[in-house]
Amino acid sequence: MSLLNEFVNSISDPQLAESIQDRIDIIEHKIKFRDPVPVYVASNLLSGDNLLKEMIERAGGILVSEPSASKTIIYMNDGQTISLTMNEIISQVNPSWEAAQLKQVYIITKAYTHATIDIELLETLAEIIHPGFFVFGLEGSDWLRFDIEA
Repeated sequence: MSLLNEFVNSISDPQLAESIQDRIDIIEHKIKFRDPVPVYVASNLLSGDNLLKEMIERAGGILVSEPSASKTIIYMNDGQTISLTMNEIISQVNPSWEAAQLKQVYIITKAYTHATIDIELLETLAEIIHPGFFVFGLEGSDWLRFDIEA
């Protein structure tokens, strides 16, 4: 059983469990026939995290270990200021990488902690991995697109 399914099954309020399952099902239904998008995540808190890997897969991505092999690069804020995270991106992202050329470099500004299941993280990842395909209204509040100029 997946970590998300275990989470939903552990919710004692049946209406809340159904609502969360519906939100998961909407994402999975919409991406059912789409190819997985290679995603690189830069995060000190969540690196190697099985939950993050599952969330990315459920949002239509496939976690890759090298940013140069990805079509989407996501920086998790990890409690840093946005300006510090932006400086980190500028120093680390090569403008020749496909994700940079596609303008698919993102900062997740909302703080998520290790092993915390948050349905909004799944929705955030879906919005990022499939831009324009999902609109949950989290852009600007939970995540930002970052443009790398050559």
